[in-house]
Parts: sequence; C-alpha cells; structure tokens
Amino acid sequence: MEKLELQNIIDVEKWLQSEAAHEDKCGSYYYCKYCDKSIEYPCAVAMEKWKSHKKVRLSFMQKLDKAKDEVKAAYAELISHIESKGLKIVVSNRWVSVRKNNLTIVKFTITKNLLKFRLSLDPQTEDFSNDEFPRNNDGDKKSYMRVPFTFRITSPGAIENAKILFDSICD
Repeated sequence: MEKLELQNIIDVEKWLQSEAAHEDKCGSYYYCKYCDKSIEYPCAVAMEKWKSHKKVRLSFMQKLDKAKDEVKAAYAELISHIESKGLKIVVSNRWVSVRKNNLTIVKFTITKNLLKFRLSLDPQTEDFSNDEFPRNNDGDKKSYMRVPFTFRITSPGAIENAKILFDSICD
C-alpha cells in the first residue's frame, strides 16, 4: 500500500476514534513509538517500522535446528532415554512434552541456546540437593504450572542429572 494512502486511512481512523473518545488519540497506538513527526507520512512510516520489528516466534523444532550442536546432542540423548521407557512424546509448536497416563510429566523448551528440562516435581523438595540439581521454580507461570521444576541442561553432567530426575518421576 502506498504511504500516502496508508497515512490517509490512519488519519481518518485516528480522527474518528478521537471524536468518539473526546480526546486526541495521536500517540496512543501500538506503532506510535516508531513515530517521527518531522517526516512526511509519519503514521504510515511508523506502522511500516512496527511491522518490520515484530518478533517472530520460532517453533521448538526451528529453535532446535538453529541451536548449537551441544544442545542438539543433549536433546537427542534425553529423548532416546525417554523413548527407552516407552513413554509418549508429543511435539507441539512451543515445546516437546512427555506424557505418562495422559499427564504431562516433562516439557522441553529452548531459550536462546539453552535447553530447559521441566519436570512435574516439587521444586521445594528435599530429595535432591540444590547444589547437584540447581533448579528454578516456574510454577507461577500458567504454561509450566504442571511442570514447575525447571532444570537447565548446560553440560554432560547435567544430562546425567536430568536422567536421574526423570527416572525418579517414572518409577
């Protein structure tokens, strides 16, 4: 769409919304942080900048493809360990989950170049020392409410510890 045409559409929409609200709505839209009033067609240019800066959420598999070889190897080793137990693995857009008796017991997520192993264990448990099994409690997040025990896979030793944690909830 041509900038002049887009600017005219935005101006009419802003004017109508400003009239309805009995206040100037200029500067209150999601694209306004990119606005430069000193240029021609400021709203149209701001909207184009906003569209080009929108974050694209990658799927789990896309993140895995872009991840370092260590992350890929750790994921492959843990998945093969889980498959040896005969559990159901479900690949979704945001994560890979492991189900036992139709309950999610593990979720894998990737953030930047870090594989996170989320388990359905109580993060406050005394069964595992915090030194050997450093963890975060992500139970306050709706997505991880059922798997609050977040264990970061950062080394070969962490892979072995993840297997120990996994075996503790499978048995």
